[in-house]
Amino acid sequence: MSHENDPDEPYDVGYKKPPKHTQWQKGQSGNPTGKKKKEQSLLVQLKRLSAKEIVVHQNGVAVKMTQGEAMLVAVFNKAMNGDLGSIKFISQILGISDADLSASKAPELSENLLGVLETYADWVGVVETARSELAEKSDHLENEGNDDAAY
Repeated sequence: MSHENDPDEPYDVGYKKPPKHTQWQKGQSGNPTGKKKKEQSLLVQLKRLSAKEIVVHQNGVAVKMTQGEAMLVAVFNKAMNGDLGSIKFISQILGISDADLSASKAPELSENLLGVLETYADWVGVVETARSELAEKSDHLENEGNDDAAY
């Protein structure tokens, strides 16, 4: 029989032999609170939050999307309303330079576009002719009215 397992046996306390009452009991952890959890980085937290699904109402219709998608929709809507910061953000994400944004591109002239321009020019001519005729009639009527006032 071994005397190590018998609690009534005398026990020599010394180097590498702590007193029995200070030793860990069977089933008791040496680290009861466990290892500390590593703190999540800001990037990991942002990714987790942006992946969370929400319901957004667009034009009266409920649409499911992630919070990241909803954020992009909001930024895009602000850009469409002329918010310069949002426009700059979207252009940076898409890789569009400021020169590309500011350069106005002339439309290519096609036969259809040329026909529309000619029709527009014809209508502008008709409107200008009508205005000048109206101005002449109103001047003529004013002059006739002044002759009556002289008598």
